[in-house]
Amino acid sequence: MPGHVISDIAEAFGQLCTIPRGRIPALPADWPADGKTAAFARRLSAVTEGVYARFRPEFGELFASLGIPADPLEFVARWTTLHPRPFRLLHADIHRKNMILAHGRTYFLDSLV
Repeated sequence: MPGHVISDIAEAFGQLCTIPRGRIPALPADWPADGKTAAFARRLSAVTEGVYARFRPEFGELFASLGIPADPLEFVARWTTLHPRPFRLLHADIHRKNMILAHGRTYFLDSLV
């Protein structure tokens, strides 16, 4: 991987963080309020737990062979230690198929930057 890719990703994330809250869509009604970091983490954990429970019967052996623990969300109790932070826009689909490397720069597809 060319050396500039990591810094290009960091720059893209930094640009997303500068977008004012008022310029992005409102949070869904069933989401925790802005800054409720622990509540948002618990929400994400619940989604992950549901996916894991749904696919464990079929893929349990694969999960185990990949080193996924039997209780992959045992750490959820630690969410209460998270400090409140304002929510920011984040593009969480950054991977090699969403990048074009050209002329010493990384261009992101499927992104808002």
